Amino acid sequence: MIPDLNGCSFQFLGQFNELLNVRYNNPRGLHARLRGERAKFPCLSKFKEVERTYAAAVNALDVSLGDGRFLLSGGGDGSIVVHGVTKPSTTVQQVYPVLGKVPSKSPHAHDYSVSACQFYPHDPGMFITAGTDCQVKLWDTHRMTPAHKFSFDLPILDSHTSSLKSAKPLIAVACMDKYAYICDIRTLARTHTLEGHRAAVTCTRWANDGPYLLATGGADGKILLWDVRKARSCLGHLDSGNNASMAHNAGVVNTAHERSVISLEFAEDAHHLVSFGADHRIRLWSTVSHKNTMVDYGRVAFEFRDMTRHLQMSMSSQTQPSLIYIPSGDKILVYEMMTGVKIATLTAHFGHVLACAYHPSLQYLFSGATDRNILLWAPADEFKDFEEEMEEGRRKQLERSAKRIANGAVQMQQLQMDTWSDDED
Repeated sequence: MIPDLNGCSFQFLGQFNELLNVRYNNPRGLHARLRGERAKFPCLSKFKEVERTYAAAVNALDVSLGDGRFLLSGGGDGSIVVHGVTKPSTTVQQVYPVLGKVPSKSPHAHDYSVSACQFYPHDPGMFITAGTDCQVKLWDTHRMTPAHKFSFDLPILDSHTSSLKSAKPLIAVACMDKYAYICDIRTLARTHTLEGHRAAVTCTRWANDGPYLLATGGADGKILLWDVRKARSCLGHLDSGNNASMAHNAGVVNTAHERSVISLEFAEDAHHLVSFGADHRIRLWSTVSHKNTMVDYGRVAFEFRDMTRHLQMSMSSQTQPSLIYIPSGDKILVYEMMTGVKIATLTAHFGHVLACAYHPSLQYLFSGATDRNILLWAPADEFKDFEEEMEEGRRKQLERSAKRIANGAVQMQQLQMDTWSDDED
């Protein structure tokens, strides 16, 4: 049905035309907007949960790429767990079970806490973990046993592998000895040592638009960009005041944050980098100009005294606007990436939130904390579907009960009529 637009204001006509353009000329844009509205206000799931298995804090999380069937997590006691994440079933209540586990007492487990974990992007049959026991391990998912390990001199705070198909199988390792290292999965050897930080390297991420572009953050407040193909691989550092060239000429190095950089994440559009620092600030950087975009996110709580603590933020996928999920104390803060507007505050954990992982296809958010729980957050409209299903089930049950009662009353009345007929005879 075509609405009658006679007498409508020009403003209404403009909005109507914009909607038609989005719907018919850019269906992907409309899909991204709908996904964005669903991802803005996730709620703690009442019907789905992740099987509890940890006896220590949950330090790291990762969802397998592709169909997203698996959830990987690493604990503060060195244990590692793989949960199965199935698609929505016909039953309302659903528990995502443990499919594989490396307990802390296993000889294969890390001696100390797991600082990072990640499925190999092109094959969930392998995953990678890094620990404060100075080791990075490559694991066989089916056997839950390590196939190889890289050893270092000091604890490892973070590691990351590029998800690009064109990228080589390289692992970037953030180490406490102020160096970042590159390990090659094919040759099982260290290929690069990246020197540029003045303190421990706390976090590292590969870019989404280039297989050789790497970002590292350190306890010195610096964020360095690297091109691992070049001999002088450091492309430069990010400056919160956008005065990098002036500072370089003056012999002074300005930093991205006033205190330690505790988390990094490249945006899905490949044009932005988000950083979170112990100075209670979130900053959005342009990967094209290497400038601070000056988006104001406000003050964000960071309650750890350890300046080398790495927290794992997460970002939404295929949504408009792009959203950031930031661990902050016992809460998760949801921001619009481009505007800095805080959309929601998610509260359910009883301890400090350490890691967030976004499931792109189901639009779930998983969070791990020091309370030893992995919580599942889902779009609010999914609960409405479940509640409507439950309400429909209750209504049908009441209808069946009323029908049985009515049928029983009819049968009793018929029996009484038959009895009276026999008495008259």
